[in-house]
Amino acid sequence: MPARKRSKSKNNGSSMGKKRSFGKSKWPFPHGLYPSVAASDFFCSVSHAYASFMLISYPGLKLAGLGFLLVSLASFVGTLRFGFTEDLAGLNGDFANLAGFVGLPCVGCSVLIHGGFTPPFGNEELIMMFVVLYSLSHSLSTRTKDLGTILLNILCFVLPLCYDSYVNGNINEFIGLFLFVIGAAFVGPEREKFLCGVRCENWFHYFLGVSAVIISRELSQATRLL
Repeated sequence: MPARKRSKSKNNGSSMGKKRSFGKSKWPFPHGLYPSVAASDFFCSVSHAYASFMLISYPGLKLAGLGFLLVSLASFVGTLRFGFTEDLAGLNGDFANLAGFVGLPCVGCSVLIHGGFTPPFGNEELIMMFVVLYSLSHSLSTRTKDLGTILLNILCFVLPLCYDSYVNGNINEFIGLFLFVIGAAFVGPEREKFLCGVRCENWFHYFLGVSAVIISRELSQATRLL
């Protein structure tokens, strides 16, 4: 009898072990891969590619088109990183920083120039200045780099578009900018936080993608009317 009891407890232990291992395998994807994030990143990539296509053909907004294209490339790398291999995590981070330090500021500055502001340098020098800032950011701590990205995007993206929408009375452009602020400032790219059952990082991608489409359409339509 004691032998049977030991045998029975051994079986119970093995069955519990199977249950525990099953519990660990509920997430069917390899560690570091998030299909929902890959899908939202792909949406963001396509949206910014569309925005780039809408603007890059206009000489006065070519810089904005290039800026949106850079954001599209960053999101596409994110699609590959979260959908296929975590080995692209470093490249994904670099492209995301490049989009923040160069891509979005180029969009805002292009809108200012198109609106009549004449800078003391050309587009090439402007891009070079942002690239230098991006290069210098590698020597900063993560917190300082994040604060620098936020400040640069406020000064060179949010405020120029806010001014442009106000001067031209373009409520749709302002709505597009408002969606960007909601996604970037209030939702944020937090992967482990959820809003209405959806990862905040996914909402972040969706808000930025829709924002880019609205802004590019309004800018292109306003340019056609000139």
